[in-house]
Amino acid sequence: MSKVIMISAKQGGGKTTLANELLKQLPDATIVKFAQPLYDILKLVKLEILKIDLLTRFDPESTRSVLYYNTMHQVYLFLEKFGISITDAGSNPEIKDQTLLKILKKYYKSADLLNLSIDKITDADGVFFQDFAESFGRQLIDKDIWCRIADSYVSKLKTEHIIFDDLRHKNEFATFPSALKVRLDCKESLRLERCAKRRDNTNHISEIDLDDYADQKMFDLYFNTEFESTELIAKKIIETVI
Repeated sequence: MSKVIMISAKQGGGKTTLANELLKQLPDATIVKFAQPLYDILKLVKLEILKIDLLTRFDPESTRSVLYYNTMHQVYLFLEKFGISITDAGSNPEIKDQTLLKILKKYYKSADLLNLSIDKITDADGVFFQDFAESFGRQLIDKDIWCRIADSYVSKLKTEHIIFDDLRHKNEFATFPSALKVRLDCKESLRLERCAKRRDNTNHISEIDLDDYADQKMFDLYFNTEFESTELIAKKIIETVI
């Protein structure tokens, strides 16, 4: 059975840097993200936009209905691969449609349609992640939607060590009870300095949901990345899991 390591921190706290260091030092390890389906869904959104020519991308709002419909259809097909349907318990499908449409329109207005890139993550992409994950996924489909998909991803992996570098929510915390849970911290000015791209809403639930768990010492290991090197932190984690 794979050993799971879950890393929690605020933006710029060092989650990804530590995960990459663990990947270098640990034998047979894989990085997995609770947010991976959000990246996959954003890719679907971008691909639908890239299918249409540049002139059409800048057409008036009224001409984009086909684009929105096609995009929503692709998103729903993606979720259905994991047994998740918009007809599941919760709000009615019409509300879900309206919410998703609102998120897509907001993204369409804020994205750089002229230089849209599949791989480059922009500020508009970051806002899309927050909107889609919370307002659509957790609130309208299932509060555990991303945990369910993450569990599905992990069940298919055969690697000895699995590293989550984006532990942000209480239900994620509980998804893998035997996982080693690591909390990183450092002063805010340093975190902001490290972030090439950061989301302005620092009070979003994805930023603060685990603050009380950290205060209550519910994590297995705590490190301050201002004073401890990534290499040393990784070494201490490996000594714990091996």
